[in-house]
Amino acid sequence: MSGIESRAPPFPIQGRIGNRSVTIECSEVLRRLPGRRRVLRGRLDGRDVAVKTFFGPGARHRFRREARGLWLLAGAGVPTPGLLGVGRCDEGWWIAVEWVYARPATRADGEAIVVLTAALHAAGVRHDDPHLGNFVVAGDRVFVLDGDAVAKVDVGRRASVASLALQLAALDADAATVDGSYRAYCAARGWRAAERERRRLHRSVARVQRRRVRRFLAKTLRPCSQFDVRREDGREVVYERAAMCRELERLLASPGAEVEAGARLKDGNTATVARVESGPRRYVVKRYNAKQGRARRSWVNGHRLCFRSIPTARPVALVTPRGRGPAYLVLEDLGGVPLDEHVARHGLDDATADAVAGLFEALSRDGLTHRDTKASNFIVGDGAVSLVDLDALRPARSRREIAGDRQRFLANWEPPVASQFAAAFARVSAGTAGDGPA
Repeated sequence: MSGIESRAPPFPIQGRIGNRSVTIECSEVLRRLPGRRRVLRGRLDGRDVAVKTFFGPGARHRFRREARGLWLLAGAGVPTPGLLGVGRCDEGWWIAVEWVYARPATRADGEAIVVLTAALHAAGVRHDDPHLGNFVVAGDRVFVLDGDAVAKVDVGRRASVASLALQLAALDADAATVDGSYRAYCAARGWRAAERERRRLHRSVARVQRRRVRRFLAKTLRPCSQFDVRREDGREVVYERAAMCRELERLLASPGAEVEAGARLKDGNTATVARVESGPRRYVVKRYNAKQGRARRSWVNGHRLCFRSIPTARPVALVTPRGRGPAYLVLEDLGGVPLDEHVARHGLDDATADAVAGLFEALSRDGLTHRDTKASNFIVGDGAVSLVDLDALRPARSRREIAGDRQRFLANWEPPVASQFAAAFARVSAGTAGDGPA
């Protein structure tokens, strides 16, 4: 591991800009990709900067590709941090850009991002990694970051629409958003909208979304910028880097003891679920007394739903033994109560019924079946409804399986409540059915 990869801030990077020796004082790690790069916050000549460092095999190639992409973005005339300097240090290469005081972009900024994408395409520039993390918003301007996946190409109309599909898939756009974004994009390019093209865009977005999910799921069990893996003491621990803290470390040191000491939520032969307090933090831990593969499947499924913005308890760590023994899945604690308890206490209002229907609609959109849609697997809290217990969730083999989820759910309820949920299913389905490709 190179020094520039392993050093903890604060530390300096020595380099040159032109004929001038410079020192960048790095104070914070913003992002890391093991063995390849780190993005840091620092100070150069008295100003805040963002520094991307490159190391490991192929570092020079990746450094040059990033620098070229940043020059292309600047040449396209779109808002992007100014390039301050590039250089080489003992362990690799670095690029420094202006620090933009901005907030992260969200899906609500989608239309502005689409208009920016249209400007890039009009300048003959394409961004092939347009996820939300590569955009920030300062005032009323959206800035595009990351030159690594930027290329100078002839972006004709068909190629432009294909690139727009990549952008909309990264924004997790639903059918109505795809339609609105297509209209905004055509207006920005001065094009007349075409119905056949609109339908093709819908199909392309769906195809890209499926591909993005497959690629993301492949990362959930190996080291990458979002996840890390430890193999120690006869076990494997997979965890989200952003979730790791002192309290989670303490829990992972002895998950079995923490489950025994926690508040028991479920106690069965195959699995035990407990709410665990570790300092000021609370987690829900599911111990798989048998069938370790179900723990791994639930970890992957939880991140599948999070990636697709389907409400669920976010998995933060997975502990599996090498050999025999229990596995542990650590989840964020949603709080809240099971749906059947909520309805028994407060009755069923349209907002809750529509939120439940929205979950089923999202699963149907992604071609997924839960296969255990009892009322206790829906948690109501903070004005939201979340789907939990994902051990059996998988891609549906037929539309009949998807319909079966709804039928099993409705069987939980007495006729008056079941009728309210059925009406919500129809209401939410009707609200989305007319927006996709005809």
